Amino acid sequence: MLANLPKESGSVMDNAAFHKGKDMQKMLEDAMVYFVCLFIPLI
Repeated sequence: MLANLPKESGSVMDNAAFHKGKDMQKMLEDAMVYFVCLFIPLI
């Protein structure tokens, strides 16, 4: 999937455990995808 993303595009990932693994983090870093953790409480 990462190889097919156009430049300057965005992706939304949930808080799934496999998004936090070292292999996934390395793959995302190599693809220059950065994780921004936002906390948006439900009111």
